[in-house]
Amino acid sequence: MRRLGSVVMLALLAASAGAQQVTLPPEVQPGARVRATTPGAGSVTGRVVAANGDTLQVARDVERDTVKVAVSRLATLDLSTGRHTRRWTGAAYGLLAGATLGAVIGAATYRKQTCAPGQWFCDYPGQTGDMAAGAVLLGAVGTVVGAIVGAGTAETWRRVVPPASAQLRLDARNAGGLALGASLRF
Repeated sequence: MRRLGSVVMLALLAASAGAQQVTLPPEVQPGARVRATTPGAGSVTGRVVAANGDTLQVARDVERDTVKVAVSRLATLDLSTGRHTRRWTGAAYGLLAGATLGAVIGAATYRKQTCAPGQWFCDYPGQTGDMAAGAVLLGAVGTVVGAIVGAGTAETWRRVVPPASAQLRLDARNAGGLALGASLRF
């Protein structure tokens, strides 16, 4: 009897938590590029063909077919904000990595000069000069390599579903058992 009471209580909690309806934001229109994730089907990426209150129809990119996704089953929905390159970011990381590596190599390979008596500026600027030369040379190479690597395009995504919320879900398992899951999304 006690077990039945807990199952009923969990079912009521899950039903009340599931009562909040997932609604699509107005930006999700036909033609918009989306990435939808559902617990059972996994991830679907493509263009929206149709969007009504309870179903989202997406033309997938890779498989070249159309998939219907229940809005109530959405775990996440991301909207594409466009494609861009990361050339400047790659160049900055390349400069930083190259300059650091060049300075370390310059410091590690420095050899003190033996100077004749009375000779000025024989070992000028010393280890610091070798570090600076290495940093400049490998920093320039790193900048070029980083800009080349960052020249590829990447897509930027913005999360539209779910909004910040708490969820409580009750799932029936194949073996006859029940599972209770809770999550908090920000």
